[in-house]
Amino acid sequence: MGHGGNYTEKCVKQLKIIEKYNVDGILSVSPYYNLPSQEGIYEHFRKISEATNLNILIYNIPYRTGKNIDNETIYKLSELENIIGIKDSCGNLKQSLELLLKPIEGFSNLTGEDASYFHHLTLGGAGGILASAHLDTKCFLDVYQNIKENNHLNALEKWKKLYPIISLLFQETNPAPLKYCLYKQGLIQSPETRLPVTGISSGLKDKLDKLISPTN
Repeated sequence: MGHGGNYTEKCVKQLKIIEKYNVDGILSVSPYYNLPSQEGIYEHFRKISEATNLNILIYNIPYRTGKNIDNETIYKLSELENIIGIKDSCGNLKQSLELLLKPIEGFSNLTGEDASYFHHLTLGGAGGILASAHLDTKCFLDVYQNIKENNHLNALEKWKKLYPIISLLFQETNPAPLKYCLYKQGLIQSPETRLPVTGISSGLKDKLDKLISPTN
């Protein structure tokens, strides 16, 4: 379950509600808007970790929160028993590479950058949490399986088929393009989004229509 916020005490209290449900863990975004220091980020996650037995995935997405979680802080947080991995959407290739090339034992490094999925896996990443994987999910899984079997050439061919749709899905505000595709495939009843996110442009609809096909 996604759970996060910029008020640590409130986040801790809300954990007690989440624990009433049958969930395995939480994906918790770094505190946003108030731009905490690295110490503040660490203490935020430490308080959450100590307040629950649920597994915790850190979500680092500074272009939405306004503050990056430095790798030094990530390594420190990984020492907490129930912080088991990260959804890395830092948007900084150098930082992501450093984290991949110096892996943490027992800590899952998952990319949240859809376009980075292939090279993330080839560098030892554990997988991804990807919006675009709602479309052609089997092909995403095939890329993963091929790379784990060291069949990189076959994985690359499958990736070349996926990449064009991925780039279009993020041409306008996510998740509006994805919801349009799922609607066109008959998988959801409406492409409606909640404000302030609005529907996609007619130009993008035309481009997506050429790449997607109904599932029923």
